[in-house]
Amino acid sequence: MIKNTTLKTKIVDNTDDMDICYKLREKVFVEEQNVPCEQERDEEDNLSIHFLIFDHNTPIGTARVLPENKNAVVGRLCVLKEHRGKNAGMLLMKAIIEYCKKQNFEKIILGSQEHAIGFYSKLGFEVCSERYMDANITHCKMHLVYKLR
Repeated sequence: MIKNTTLKTKIVDNTDDMDICYKLREKVFVEEQNVPCEQERDEEDNLSIHFLIFDHNTPIGTARVLPENKNAVVGRLCVLKEHRGKNAGMLLMKAIIEYCKKQNFEKIILGSQEHAIGFYSKLGFEVCSERYMDANITHCKMHLVYKLR
């Protein structure tokens, strides 16, 4: 777990916390970004490790990590609108990177919405694909290019 003065992260380990992840994702992706409900949840949810970030005891963001061979695929990263710009997303990603290092994944891959490329670049991710559409939002693949061991 990584903490700062008011933010803390945790790995989801129960169904109540998983329900919180789904509610956060629905608010950000479905309500705010108009992603169709049927595209927001998928079979990868059952295969992934999920993370939550809290401000004090209030859940404000989530993400998932899907193990794929020697790589980790990060997805569904979101932070509630009113909490963006306060380092919550950065702290959440740093917790995920730390987790991936401990799991000995060789690299982390993600599909970044176009507006978030700069955010992930600050963490060392590099663009590794052309732009593509996913749920009517422009994305590109990004990855950390070094081995995380």
